Amino acid sequence: LGQSEAMVMLMLPEMDGCLAEIPIAAMTEPAQNTTTGVVTSVLVPIPKQIERFARRVRGQLRLSTTPAPQKRIALIGYDYPAGEGNLLNGAFLDVSESMAAIMRELSHRGYQTKTPSGQQLLNDLLAQAVNSPEYSQTVRPKTYLRADAEQDLPHPRAWQSMYETHPSPSDCPMTTPEGDFIIPAVDYGNVLV
Repeated sequence: LGQSEAMVMLMLPEMDGCLAEIPIAAMTEPAQNTTTGVVTSVLVPIPKQIERFARRVRGQLRLSTTPAPQKRIALIGYDYPAGEGNLLNGAFLDVSESMAAIMRELSHRGYQTKTPSGQQLLNDLLAQAVNSPEYSQTVRPKTYLRADAEQDLPHPRAWQSMYETHPSPSDCPMTTPEGDFIIPAVDYGNVLV
């Protein structure tokens, strides 16, 4: 793919959460065959990526046989333009009501979830899941302990890069003074919004 094609066909859909590709092979640099003089590239598998893809497939298979009451789901909403005043804002869309409708359907299908109205969902998010001092939070936000994150996400280069950028754990955006990660979300049973 060309640069613009890769951006439109892969990068933008991935950033929007539409796909999560795992490249499992790559082309070598073009090389000229000394016998024929033909310049070719060869497709070479990437073993670590193949194993990563296999783990994803195993996870999908496991998920397909997990009963609905045991499944955990995250619904992610955006605020655009950024800021809590635009929470779950979409062009001519009632995002909070759409999310509430999804939760009602999930409950109907056996998933363990509460079914708030769209307005209640928005109120809950503003009361519990924002990180702006403009909105007073009545509930301490959810956190993901840094020690758990380091154990669950064992990517040394990523952690090294983060520590180089933010030498003090409390300097990281969206962290508590202790350095644990703030998860701006509300829990509705097995559905996290």
